[in-house]
Amino acid sequence: MTTAAPRSSVWRRPRTSLIVVTLAWVACALYLGLATRLPIVGDVDASTWAKWGHVVATMFLAALVYLMLVDAGRTRRDAAVITLVVAAGAGALLEVLQAIGGVRDPSIVDVLYDTLGAVVAVGLLSLPLLSLRAWSNVVTVAVVAMIVVVVPAALFATPGDETLACDLLRVPVEAAAASDPGATVPTPIARYDFDAGSGTVAADMSGAAPALDLQLSRAGVSWIEGGGPHFDGGVARSAESAASIAKATKRSGAITVEAWVRTDRLDQTGPARLVSISDGTQYHDVNVHLGQDADALSVRLRTSCGDFTAPTIPNVFTSRTTAEHVAVTFADGIERVYVGGKNVAAWRLEGRLAGWDPTFPLVVGNEATLDRPFDGDVFAVAIYHQALSGSAITGLARPPHP
Repeated sequence: MTTAAPRSSVWRRPRTSLIVVTLAWVACALYLGLATRLPIVGDVDASTWAKWGHVVATMFLAALVYLMLVDAGRTRRDAAVITLVVAAGAGALLEVLQAIGGVRDPSIVDVLYDTLGAVVAVGLLSLPLLSLRAWSNVVTVAVVAMIVVVVPAALFATPGDETLACDLLRVPVEAAAASDPGATVPTPIARYDFDAGSGTVAADMSGAAPALDLQLSRAGVSWIEGGGPHFDGGVARSAESAASIAKATKRSGAITVEAWVRTDRLDQTGPARLVSISDGTQYHDVNVHLGQDADALSVRLRTSCGDFTAPTIPNVFTSRTTAEHVAVTFADGIERVYVGGKNVAAWRLEGRLAGWDPTFPLVVGNEATLDRPFDGDVFAVAIYHQALSGSAITGLARPPHP
């Protein structure tokens, strides 16, 4: 009587593999859930941590799934296909669940990062450098190491939930005196007067190097009589990233963004983007923006205390015939908002501008993803790496703009 040879197993104990997979998934979930709150390390900020988190976490999980499928008798080809489908499907499901739960907007980019992690894992495991048993040992050690590092970091080395939106402490609005010595306006690092009146390029008139010209889309943007683009679904955005602005604001620790705009609709929400340095609609996709949210001015400013501040100023957009001058400044922990040259709100918040993502473009009249269109006119936009004084902004809010 012959006895069948025992089936070779990648994992010495199937129960152990199940425990490792479960713990790995818990670690991955913790990392992806809390990565956006990890402290800034040099120029690597929360957005970058979250993107790499998708790649690395899914890579580990895909490796485990792949090895278990091969252990169950699947061919390497079948295991690879199933693993990639599962990784992409799980990533898509996670985004849907986050959207349903109101955590954030779904992101197809995150699904692509998940798939990329699975592709890397499957590609490495397909190399004939090590036996499957050796690979399983490597993956086990890597997963255990990730759990040992990630879980304590997630639990003890990240800020609490209350810092997600940066606590705002309202401070008294200071009236700007006409004799304010800060009334002189410094040279901006980006300025657009939109004087061309035609064409698909709005030149950066600041004189700063490198120039950050805006490219106007042919659809959804038209020129109004007297200069200035009218937006109706289109966008004006820099062809290059606004890295020069991000670096200048990091060095100075201060920023001013101002714009002259006129809305065609008083019910625009989203918020509709007036001017923004961003690359999407999620919290980690925004450095700074001014937007319209019905009659309110939406202001978003990203600092290192959390994701970003997101206050709104009501009763700003109340007329379709009158242009509004709007501005936001930040310096020394104080964020101020100006409407019509008047300081209408001010907050104290912790944090610095060190976490700005230098890869984001400068965008006017829409979001970079083209899903937050502004319906109206933009007459001028300017950005400074200083917080302008109240008197300086009052001067900027005077005509010639309508």
